[in-house]
Amino acid sequence: MKERHSLPAFLNLKTILRHEAGHLLMLWLLDRHAIGCIITEEGGLTQALDEPGEKETPYQRLLYAMSGMVLSSDFNLLNDLRQHAKQSDYFDPNSDSHFASEALPLIGGEPGIVLSLYQDIILRLGRRFSKAHIQATKLLLEKKKIAFDTLHGLFSHWDTEYGLVSRPKSDLVCRMIARAFRWPMPRGLFIGWDFKPLPEGYVAPVRMGLRELAEKVRRANCRSHIVAQDYD
Repeated sequence: MKERHSLPAFLNLKTILRHEAGHLLMLWLLDRHAIGCIITEEGGLTQALDEPGEKETPYQRLLYAMSGMVLSSDFNLLNDLRQHAKQSDYFDPNSDSHFASEALPLIGGEPGIVLSLYQDIILRLGRRFSKAHIQATKLLLEKKKIAFDTLHGLFSHWDTEYGLVSRPKSDLVCRMIARAFRWPMPRGLFIGWDFKPLPEGYVAPVRMGLRELAEKVRRANCRSHIVAQDYD
């Protein structure tokens, strides 16, 4: 299968696995939940839980959109994105590159520079949490299809493994972004996803329980079914 307009045309299974594992790692770092992840001979798909009213910043969107191609070292996709960064219509509407190109104008700055900075940020995160990325890659190789309950357990394990139960992940990720862009950040306070200090004494919320997550996944699937019926 040829690649066209940055639709993933993976050359081998290893690339597929590392790509989707990259998305899973980034979902965890963005404090989001994964509904499932599947690997096929033609590619892979990672689905996040989209809750009504949930806000996503352009910075978060760009991190997620680029995480798969960066952590799988898919330089064809990255080069294609750089060449057509200002032409979101060039890319397939369902591709990572399309979502990335849509986020770029909201961030501002020269697209090529922003993309290079984000590639470096994701690589730094990938190195810092390489054990988690490898673990997700191996799990996908073994199972090919992972449901939300297994992913919930995996994300909870990473929270403990990396000591991020009490520290907001926004503080870690946003400080890394700010460092790359050379933005000053206050010390002694946690940083939120809006790059503003969280209240003094802020405590990171406890991860959603599996039963609650299962109910939210059920509702999300119901909404998807209703939307699909509307288009029939």
